[in-house]
Amino acid sequence: MNQEQTPVLEMLDRFRKKNRGYFNIPAHHFETGISEKMKDVLGEKAYGIDVTETDGTDDLHCPEEAIEKAQKLAADLYGSDECWFLVNGSTCGNEAMVLSAAGPGEKIIISRDAHKSVLMGLILSGAHPIWIYPEFAERESPTAIITPGLIKKACAEHPDAKAVFLTSPSYYGICQPLKEIADICHGFGMPLLVDEAHGGHFRFHEAFPDDALSSGADVVVQSTHKTSGSLTQTSLLHLHSDLISRDRIDQSLKLVQSTSPSYVLMSSLDAARNQMAVNGRDLMDKAIKTAEYIRNGLRTAKGVYVFDEFKDRDPLRIAVSLRKTGIDGFRFQRLLFEKNITTEMADINYVLIIVSWGTTRDEADKLLEAVRRIASLRSSGKTKKEMIPSAEETYKVFRTEQRTSPREAWFSKKKKITLYEAENRIAGEMIVPYPPGIPAIYPGEVITEEIIRYLDKLRCLGASFHGVNDIDNMEIYVTEQP
Repeated sequence: MNQEQTPVLEMLDRFRKKNRGYFNIPAHHFETGISEKMKDVLGEKAYGIDVTETDGTDDLHCPEEAIEKAQKLAADLYGSDECWFLVNGSTCGNEAMVLSAAGPGEKIIISRDAHKSVLMGLILSGAHPIWIYPEFAERESPTAIITPGLIKKACAEHPDAKAVFLTSPSYYGICQPLKEIADICHGFGMPLLVDEAHGGHFRFHEAFPDDALSSGADVVVQSTHKTSGSLTQTSLLHLHSDLISRDRIDQSLKLVQSTSPSYVLMSSLDAARNQMAVNGRDLMDKAIKTAEYIRNGLRTAKGVYVFDEFKDRDPLRIAVSLRKTGIDGFRFQRLLFEKNITTEMADINYVLIIVSWGTTRDEADKLLEAVRRIASLRSSGKTKKEMIPSAEETYKVFRTEQRTSPREAWFSKKKKITLYEAENRIAGEMIVPYPPGIPAIYPGEVITEEIIRYLDKLRCLGASFHGVNDIDNMEIYVTEQP
């Protein structure tokens, strides 16, 4: 297909230029009803293409014209049988994957490092998760991997499971061995569903790991806004299989996507796909060189550790730690922010730096100078070194019993208590250190002493949480069932 086209963007431009009498929503009525404050910050042009479903603009929930053509162009570029535009982020894509694969009481095998949006899919579908726990190949690793052996064991023990759901790459850019895993899943007749939110750019340069679709995954979600240049909240959902129903995916998306999808967001997906098709390799090459410049600069700084042990990892993700100088990741991130450097996320040990083709050399130098100054001050002996546990040590707390399904726990009678009195109780909601958005406790799981200590440690270090209304008291809903 001709990837030079941008069907949605071109359609909206034609519609705008016709200067119609417009008696539809939205209320801002193109440029004529914009808030003056928004106009000063954003300008007028984006409002000119913010329209609704009407004659000449197609309909995301029943595409027949420009949107259908744009989705086919995306499928062609990424190598899928069919592609859907997502305007509710990869969240709705993950929900749709779970909904399309497993229903009430049915099993779905899921890696325990899944994003919290998978929980939402489990609550909506009523499916029961069979957790598999990643293993650490490297002690200093910020994240773990799922081995083919773990998948084979889970499939053999639960041959009635409807699908396998994995996250690859992780937030840190580390990939699962998807080719081997896909073969195992297919041998058991199970589709492999992959949350590839952070890997939608892999297809565009040989320095990246193999993408999920080319590795044999059946259904894949990609956050185009995270890695490929579209506006925030836009993603793609791909189907490349006959093991899962195309119609079931389409119906599931209609449940979780907005009925008023943004044409501005859809046009950004169209334009980003075009940009990647035409210039993707050159843009990624630029980003890779910038990332390597930063990585080399960090490696030479005293007291700084850069994790880059895995072969199958995204070179644009740089996990950097000052753990050896006694600085935890959350404090490191705050110190960087004080020096006017913002970073993607922090955990107990690492700060995560993400590089794109838009990252300038000036920004890279400012980052390196800030890290060197912080590491130098802290390694001079002015700060007492702290014993900071490794990611492997903290990750063990996730192993607990799933007493009821997430849906059962979510809809059960509940009461709110502090986390510190919740040991051995069944969680009625999730607690999620955010980012990266992996629940430390799921609804239906038993809250252990180890989980309580872990979450209290994160709170003391300054972590942010979803699912906690009162950070000081760490209140949580538990089921009334003891």
